[in-house]
Amino acid sequence: MIESRSDSKRLAKNTLLLYARTLIMMFIGFFTSRVVLNTLGVENYGINNVVGGFIAMFSIVSGTLTSTTQRYLTCEIGKENGNPKKLFGIAMNIHILLAILLLLLFETIGVYFLNHGLNIPNDRMFAANWVFQFAILSTLIGIVNSPYIGTIIAHEKMGTFAYFSLYDCIAKLLIVYLLYVTPYDRLITYSFFYFFVGLLSTIMYNYYCRRTFTEARFSIVKDKRLYKEMFSFAGMNFIGAFASLLSMQGTGILLNVFYGVTLNAAQGIATQVQGLSTKFVGDFATALKPQITKEYACGNHIKSKKLAFKGSKFSFFLTLILACPILVRTPYILDFWLKIYPPEAIQFTRLMVVYTMIVLLSDSLVTIILATGNLTSTTWWIGGTRLMILPVSYIVLKISNQPYLVIVVQIFFELLSLYIRLKILNIITNLNFVSSFIKEVFSPLLLVSAICLSFTYVIHLIVSNNFLGLLILFVTSVSITSIVIYFLGLSKLEREFVNGIVVKKINKFRYVRGN
Repeated sequence: MIESRSDSKRLAKNTLLLYARTLIMMFIGFFTSRVVLNTLGVENYGINNVVGGFIAMFSIVSGTLTSTTQRYLTCEIGKENGNPKKLFGIAMNIHILLAILLLLLFETIGVYFLNHGLNIPNDRMFAANWVFQFAILSTLIGIVNSPYIGTIIAHEKMGTFAYFSLYDCIAKLLIVYLLYVTPYDRLITYSFFYFFVGLLSTIMYNYYCRRTFTEARFSIVKDKRLYKEMFSFAGMNFIGAFASLLSMQGTGILLNVFYGVTLNAAQGIATQVQGLSTKFVGDFATALKPQITKEYACGNHIKSKKLAFKGSKFSFFLTLILACPILVRTPYILDFWLKIYPPEAIQFTRLMVVYTMIVLLSDSLVTIILATGNLTSTTWWIGGTRLMILPVSYIVLKISNQPYLVIVVQIFFELLSLYIRLKILNIITNLNFVSSFIKEVFSPLLLVSAICLSFTYVIHLIVSNNFLGLLILFVTSVSITSIVIYFLGLSKLEREFVNGIVVKKINKFRYVRGN
């Protein structure tokens, strides 16, 4: 019982640290997105999204590799006679090898496709090639940095993780200023500084981990069994991630081929909204992942399952709080935020918010699958499902000529992937994940979403369509949504968990004021 309270306290502390970081990151992100779009212009912004999209695309690979390192290190740290140093050395060697393989792929097939397959104006091809090269370097740096990030998460040093992320945001603010004063091509300059920020970030992660964790040292490890196990794990993880990123980037390429860089700009704006909303709730999942892994590794499969369901539900609800006003007032929000944007961005943004909420339902479930180490069936089923997104999107665009439908296709396949993950967990764990998830997670989500969206839409019809009206809508919607979530969306135990966090913070505040 004491250990459970300690875990909950640590989870709450880590989550609050990460949320403090996220609120600052969201503010900076909204500001920089507007300035970058207005400074680069719609055409350059679209080029950066379709070409430099490899940065965002392969961040999925980096995240997947981070999960691999975090999973193995978390299990090894929990062992009495564990050897995390050996595991870190193997992880680093594997990531370096994958980075070399990707470099060869990018500099051959990638460069050819950039110059002969994409729909980019001829006078901007030179800049596009520079953007692509800096994107390659950023991607490789991110992959090599993955073991260090995984080590920090495995040790649950979320405060440090938050500080490094804040550096990233502040550095991007500096990039915005430099865009204004640079005498050179702004698209190339933006790509270079983006790469340079990533390079400095990697150096800082390296320095911190080497000073803090004894295992964070590069070493040549000779252990064929562990190499085979971790390489197989990372490889399977990589295949699944590659299928996901291929479908996502492939969608951007299809939009480019059918409609040009303007639609890529619209997609880029929607992706910015998705990224900011994902950061808002992703921190809760980041703080929860080590506990899910540790409980499963210790044989507490039922508790691991409950933690995963809590992660899915809380992630969805936290997004819903912001999603309701965003969905009903998207045009005004984009007008206020960006001023200049393609009209297609409105539909793209709304659908991308819905897509993000569905993706977050799977995040904690993926952590359990990673904890089991049984990735073969998951990789092939989910990978195969995601590979269908591209051909189906192509057919839909050919038949309908409605660009927003590519995100509808992604939403459908994400729901299908969620069901497949639940079925696979049924088999792996011998626990009933499907019916439990529908009863404990999915049904409350549907009920709460319907009520909150209805209330928010009624308020939207009543208040004026200006900044004051937006503030009233946000405050009212967030208040109503929070109340509905608390009473209808959470179980009794989940309400007690939330109450405990609130009471502790109030008592701490009173103590500080009293002294």
